[in-house]
Formats: sequence, C-alpha cells, structure tokens
Amino acid sequence: MQVKKARIVVEQWMANKKGIPHAIDALIVRETDRALLIKGHALADSPICCVRCGAALIHPASRLVGIGPECANKLGIPYPSQNLDIWTEKMLEAIRAKVREIKVNCWLPKFAIEVIEIVEVERNG
Repeated sequence: MQVKKARIVVEQWMANKKGIPHAIDALIVRETDRALLIKGHALADSPICCVRCGAALIHPASRLVGIGPECANKLGIPYPSQNLDIWTEKMLEAIRAKVREIKVNCWLPKFAIEVIEIVEVERNG
C-alpha cells in the first residue's frame, strides 16, 4: 500500500463549507476517482495567503506565521502586535504551533483542490 504525504490548497468555498483550513499538510489515507480522504493539519508556513480564510497576507508579520490577525483572533490564537520589532522566534513558533493544531480529517472532492503537491511517497507492507 502506498502512503502519500502532500501539501494541499483547497478552494476557499470548500474550505468554508467544510470548516477546514485553506492550506493543509496532509496524509492521503484513501483515494477514489473523485475524492481524497485526508488526515492532517493546517499548514503554518504559507507566506502568501491566510491558512484559515485564504486572504492575501500583506503584513510581514502575518506572512511569518501563515495567518492574519483577524483569523487568529477568531480561532483564539494569540497574535502579538504587528510591530515586528517585538516578535521573537519563540513567539513566532508558538503561533505556528497553534496554527498546526487545527486538525483536518475528511473526504475532499478532487474538483475542490486548487493545488496539490506530493512531498513524499512511502510504501507500507
């Protein structure tokens, strides 16, 4: 059996409908012609768009953690000031860790996948 690890970007309307992150670090558990069963977590290192809502991240602080201040607030993730001078690597990693705590375990229709990048393929048994 083949196990695929992938980075997946979901169409925003589907992410909203399923209540899942827009960008996902996933294990593809099963695959059919039309869908993927994925298990994973939010991708915390997306420098371009917010992992939750898919909006463009403009501020450098948001790009460092992969989520904007409004979405961080909605998810209860502490978000320091946008003044980068007070950010430490420890603070950044704490935010990234909170973002990665957003879990995903669902079937995802292939037509709703914007981008999929297979990062590793393993063979089991």
